[in-house]
Amino acid sequence: MKNWQKIRKNPAEAVKTIKQVNQINDTIREFFNKRDYLEVYTPILVAHPGMEPYLTPFETTAKNVQGQNFPAYLITSPEYSMKKLLAGGLSKIYQITPCFRNEENFGGRHNLEFLMLEWYQTNADYKVIMAEMANLLQNISQKLFNSLKFTYQNKSIDLSQVEYLSIKEAMIKYAHVDIDACRDLVQIQKITQEKGYKLAENAPWDDHFFAIFLNEVEPFLGEGKLTFLYDYPKSMAALAKIKADDDWYAERFEAYINGLELANGFSELLNAEEQLARLEEEQEFRVSLGKTKIAIDQDFIEALRSEIPPSGGVALGVSRLAMLFLDKKDINEVLLFPCKDLF
Repeated sequence: MKNWQKIRKNPAEAVKTIKQVNQINDTIREFFNKRDYLEVYTPILVAHPGMEPYLTPFETTAKNVQGQNFPAYLITSPEYSMKKLLAGGLSKIYQITPCFRNEENFGGRHNLEFLMLEWYQTNADYKVIMAEMANLLQNISQKLFNSLKFTYQNKSIDLSQVEYLSIKEAMIKYAHVDIDACRDLVQIQKITQEKGYKLAENAPWDDHFFAIFLNEVEPFLGEGKLTFLYDYPKSMAALAKIKADDDWYAERFEAYINGLELANGFSELLNAEEQLARLEEEQEFRVSLGKTKIAIDQDFIEALRSEIPPSGGVALGVSRLAMLFLDKKDINEVLLFPCKDLF
């Protein structure tokens, strides 16, 4: 049964869900507007989408009346555009925008199109952004339930409880693995073999890490509370700044509640040459995976050369946030036209 048929069958329930989703979005805007953030709108159709090797953007062709053709993509994130606005001199910006990622599941925690909230602040780092996100979620909970406590999938959540856990601490706590003691490939291969994980002989360090992390750590994160997992190995730094006191780690975090990943944030990497080198590595890796070679956004690199102040930012899945607060197991339950109904 498609969603419009479900709405026709039970319109009162549909109206309730729509109003709750709208209330979440309204609270987000109220939260940031009160903190002197500017709401911005950046393009959905771009020449240069995100370069993350394991994300697949939708590809198309942009054409003008002169008959010129240009490779074009739907955004996987508005990150590049928003950082260009920081380079332009804006200091506190946010937006709620549709994002698109191909080759994802039609349901569960994924949909090919979803709403993303991103915000950036200059003269801030990932610790500031983590605290701000905790405050945002507390505000939403108060608005919806007049309480910091609510239930998600038969489990009690208390947003007054906020846990900060480094990747190193989480791996020791849940998987009994000290990643500082297995920083090279041979060492971590021994551990995954002992644990019975079967990976390809040429699997990189990150694959061995995720075999452990996804099975033994992630499902237990944020039990009954908001947990920030921070300081990822630099091989997973994405667009994050490397830590000054230990350059094997990056100032990146993810946020979880009851094993549900909600957000991914950084102290932003603002060194243009280091960013260019990372994008070149990602470009090469994408090609090795058989994916389309995407041109590097040189305008983004030029923006970084303009000396943006130290900044922090985060991408938060609004559709997943709705799942959490509305107590829905499947993302299709908070979308009016999920992909499973369209294709």
